[in-house]
Amino acid sequence: QKVERHGGAWQGFQTYIARYLGDGLTIAVLANLAQSRPNRFVDSIAAIMDPKLAPPPEKPIPDREPAVTARLRNLLAAIVERRLVPEDFAYVRAGFFPAAPRAYAEMLAGIGAPTQVDLYGRREMGDDRIYRYRVVFGEKAFDVRLGLAPDDKISELTIMPRPATVGAR
Repeated sequence: QKVERHGGAWQGFQTYIARYLGDGLTIAVLANLAQSRPNRFVDSIAAIMDPKLAPPPEKPIPDREPAVTARLRNLLAAIVERRLVPEDFAYVRAGFFPAAPRAYAEMLAGIGAPTQVDLYGRREMGDDRIYRYRVVFGEKAFDVRLGLAPDDKISELTIMPRPATVGAR
Protein backbone atom coordinates (compact mmCIF):
# COMPACT_ATOMS: atom_id res chain seq x y z
CA GLN A 1 0.00 0.00 0.00
CA LYS A 2 1.04 3.59 -0.35
CA VAL A 3 3.07 4.98 2.55
CA GLU A 4 4.04 8.61 3.07
CA ARG A 5 7.18 8.98 5.22
CA HIS A 6 9.17 11.88 6.56
CA GLY A 7 11.93 12.28 9.10
CA GLY A 8 13.67 15.21 10.68
CA ALA A 9 16.42 16.14 13.08
CA TRP A 10 17.57 19.20 14.97
CA GLN A 11 20.11 19.68 17.75
CA GLY A 12 20.20 16.03 18.76
CA PHE A 13 16.49 15.35 18.39
CA GLN A 14 15.13 12.88 15.80
CA THR A 15 11.60 12.51 14.45
CA TYR A 16 9.90 10.21 11.99
CA ILE A 17 6.30 9.88 10.80
CA ALA A 18 4.70 7.36 8.47
CA ARG A 19 1.14 7.40 7.16
CA TYR A 20 -0.15 4.07 5.84
CA LEU A 21 -2.82 5.47 3.58
CA GLY A 22 -4.60 2.17 2.86
CA ASP A 23 -5.16 1.48 6.55
CA GLY A 24 -5.65 5.01 7.80
CA LEU A 25 -2.76 4.35 10.20
CA THR A 26 -0.31 7.08 11.22
CA ILE A 27 2.71 6.45 13.44
CA ALA A 28 4.95 9.23 14.74
CA VAL A 29 8.08 8.79 16.84
CA LEU A 30 9.93 11.58 18.64
CA ALA A 31 13.36 10.88 20.13
CA ASN A 32 15.74 13.02 22.12
CA LEU A 33 18.88 11.06 21.22
CA ALA A 34 20.89 12.01 18.14
CA GLN A 35 21.86 8.38 17.52
CA SER A 36 18.30 7.08 17.67
CA ARG A 37 16.67 5.62 14.62
CA PRO A 38 13.01 6.53 14.90
CA ASN A 39 12.25 5.05 11.47
CA ARG A 40 13.02 1.60 12.91
CA PHE A 41 10.56 2.20 15.73
CA VAL A 42 7.92 3.24 13.20
CA ASP A 43 8.53 0.14 11.06
CA SER A 44 8.44 -2.14 14.12
CA ILE A 45 5.22 -0.62 15.45
CA ALA A 46 3.62 -0.92 12.00
CA ALA A 47 4.63 -4.61 11.83
CA ILE A 48 3.04 -5.19 15.25
CA MET A 49 -0.16 -3.49 14.11
CA ASP A 50 -0.25 -5.49 10.87
CA PRO A 51 2.53 -7.94 9.86
CA LYS A 52 1.88 -7.10 6.19
CA LEU A 53 3.25 -3.61 6.90
CA ALA A 54 6.70 -4.91 7.87
CA PRO A 55 9.31 -3.68 5.40
CA PRO A 56 11.00 -6.35 3.29
CA PRO A 57 14.48 -7.33 4.44
CA GLU A 58 17.23 -5.17 2.98
CA LYS A 59 19.65 -6.71 0.53
CA PRO A 60 23.23 -5.67 -0.20
CA ILE A 61 23.89 -3.73 -3.37
CA PRO A 62 26.83 -4.25 -5.75
CA ASP A 63 30.03 -2.68 -4.42
CA ARG A 64 31.38 -0.66 -7.32
CA GLU A 65 33.93 1.15 -5.15
CA PRO A 66 35.99 -1.54 -3.40
CA ALA A 67 38.59 1.08 -2.44
CA VAL A 68 36.02 2.78 -0.19
CA THR A 69 35.16 -0.56 1.43
CA ALA A 70 38.88 -1.24 1.98
CA ARG A 71 39.17 2.22 3.52
CA LEU A 72 36.29 1.38 5.88
CA ARG A 73 38.08 -1.81 6.98
CA ASN A 74 41.23 0.25 7.69
CA LEU A 75 39.16 2.85 9.51
CA LEU A 76 37.60 0.18 11.75
CA ALA A 77 41.09 -1.14 12.56
CA ALA A 78 42.22 2.41 13.38
CA ILE A 79 39.24 2.80 15.72
CA VAL A 80 40.09 -0.38 17.63
CA GLU A 81 43.76 0.66 17.82
CA ARG A 82 42.69 4.18 18.90
CA ARG A 83 44.53 5.80 15.99
CA LEU A 84 41.78 8.11 14.70
CA VAL A 85 42.98 11.68 14.28
CA PRO A 86 40.91 14.81 13.66
CA GLU A 87 43.02 15.63 10.57
CA ASP A 88 41.37 12.75 8.68
CA PHE A 89 37.94 14.28 9.25
CA ALA A 90 36.13 17.25 7.77
CA TYR A 91 32.95 18.79 9.08
CA VAL A 92 32.20 16.25 11.82
CA ARG A 93 29.75 17.36 14.47
CA ALA A 94 30.98 19.32 17.43
CA GLY A 95 32.09 17.05 20.24
CA PHE A 96 32.85 14.10 17.96
CA PHE A 97 36.45 14.10 19.17
CA PRO A 98 37.39 12.56 21.56
CA ALA A 99 34.10 11.04 22.78
CA ALA A 100 32.88 9.19 19.67
CA PRO A 101 36.18 7.48 18.75
CA ARG A 102 36.57 6.36 22.37
CA ALA A 103 33.00 4.98 22.47
CA TYR A 104 33.46 3.22 19.12
CA ALA A 105 36.75 1.68 20.30
CA GLU A 106 35.01 0.32 23.40
CA MET A 107 32.12 -0.98 21.28
CA LEU A 108 34.49 -2.86 18.94
CA ALA A 109 37.03 -3.98 21.55
CA GLY A 110 37.91 -7.65 21.52
CA ILE A 111 35.68 -8.74 18.63
CA GLY A 112 38.45 -9.17 16.05
CA ALA A 113 38.45 -8.23 12.40
CA PRO A 114 35.27 -8.03 10.33
CA THR A 115 34.20 -11.34 8.82
CA GLN A 116 31.80 -9.67 6.37
CA VAL A 117 31.36 -6.15 5.02
CA ASP A 118 28.37 -5.51 2.75
CA LEU A 119 27.31 -2.28 1.09
CA TYR A 120 23.61 -1.50 1.58
CA GLY A 121 23.40 2.00 0.20
CA ARG A 122 25.27 4.79 -1.52
CA ARG A 123 23.94 8.28 -2.15
CA GLU A 124 25.15 11.79 -2.65
CA MET A 125 24.25 14.50 -0.18
CA GLY A 126 25.47 17.83 -1.46
CA ASP A 127 29.10 17.23 -2.40
CA ASP A 128 29.50 14.29 -0.02
CA ARG A 129 29.17 10.60 -0.77
CA ILE A 130 27.34 8.66 1.95
CA TYR A 131 27.79 4.89 2.23
CA ARG A 132 25.74 2.50 4.35
CA TYR A 133 27.38 -0.77 5.33
CA ARG A 134 26.52 -3.78 7.43
CA VAL A 135 29.69 -5.04 9.10
CA VAL A 136 29.72 -8.45 10.77
CA PHE A 137 32.27 -9.50 13.38
CA GLY A 138 31.53 -13.15 14.18
CA GLU A 139 28.24 -13.07 16.09
CA LYS A 140 27.97 -9.27 16.28
CA ALA A 141 26.90 -6.93 13.50
CA PHE A 142 26.86 -3.17 13.11
CA ASP A 143 25.36 -0.64 10.72
CA VAL A 144 28.01 1.83 9.65
CA ARG A 145 27.48 5.12 7.82
CA LEU A 146 30.57 6.60 6.24
CA GLY A 147 30.51 10.00 4.59
CA LEU A 148 33.32 11.27 2.39
CA ALA A 149 33.78 14.91 1.45
CA PRO A 150 35.06 15.95 -2.02
CA ASP A 151 38.60 16.03 -0.61
CA ASP A 152 38.09 12.41 0.60
CA LYS A 153 38.17 13.44 4.24
CA ILE A 154 35.61 11.76 6.46
CA SER A 155 32.51 13.91 6.87
CA GLU A 156 30.41 11.36 8.75
CA LEU A 157 31.05 8.24 10.77
CA THR A 158 28.30 6.47 12.66
CA ILE A 159 28.50 2.94 14.05
CA MET A 160 25.34 1.38 15.49
CA PRO A 161 24.92 -2.17 16.81
CA ARG A 162 22.39 -4.30 14.94
CA PRO A 163 19.51 -5.93 16.80
CA ALA A 164 19.88 -9.51 18.07
CA THR A 165 19.25 -11.09 14.66
CA VAL A 166 22.95 -10.55 14.05
CA GLY A 167 24.66 -12.01 11.05
CA ALA A 168 21.39 -12.49 9.19
CA ARG A 169 21.14 -10.80 5.87
